Amino acid sequence: MHYLNSVNHTLNSMKDLLKIEAMVRLLRKFCYNRLKLLFFERRTLMTAIDVSEYILQYASGKGQQITNLKLQKILYYVQGYSLGLFEAPIIEDDFVHWQYGPVCQSAYFQFSTNGAEYIIPSPAAPSSLGCSGSMQRKLDKVINACLWKTARELVDMTHNEAPWRNTADREVISQSSIRQYFTNHDPLKIK
Repeated sequence: MHYLNSVNHTLNSMKDLLKIEAMVRLLRKFCYNRLKLLFFERRTLMTAIDVSEYILQYASGKGQQITNLKLQKILYYVQGYSLGLFEAPIIEDDFVHWQYGPVCQSAYFQFSTNGAEYIIPSPAAPSSLGCSGSMQRKLDKVINACLWKTARELVDMTHNEAPWRNTADREVISQSSIRQYFTNHDPLKIK
C-alpha cells in the first residue's frame, strides 16, 4: 500500500511539473511576443502627419490627387492593415469616430485649411514608412487600393465596418477593435 501511495504521489508531482512547464512555455512565448512588439513599435511608429505626407507623395507619383476626406480613410486603412497583418500600429495617433468615418485628428487639422480641395504634397515628404521591406510593400498595396476608390466609397466602406459602427460619435476607436477587425477581414481585398 505504501508503494502505491508513493507512486501516486510521484505521478501527481510529475503532473504538477508538466503543468508548470506548460505555463512557463506560455509565459515565455507571451513575453517574447510582447518584447518583439515593443521593439517593433519603437522602430516603426510614425506621426499621422508623416504618414500623410508619404501617402500624398505616393499618390502624386501615381498621378492621383487626394482630399483631406480621402486622406483620412487611407490613413485609417493603413493603420488597420498594419494592426491586422503585423500586430503593431504604424501610426502613433488615435482614430476617432466622426460623421464621415474614422478620422485622425492631428492629420485632419493639419490639412483642414484645404477644405475639400486637393492637398499638395510636401517636397520634404518621407520616401518610405520606415518599416521592413515586406511591410512597406503591403502598406503600399493598401494605399494603392484606396487611391482607385472615391472618398465616398471609402466612407461607405468604413461605415459598414465594426470598429466605426461600434463606436459612439467623437469617441476614440480602440486599436484592439481595429486590430480584431483587420485580422479577420480584408476589406480592400489585398491579402
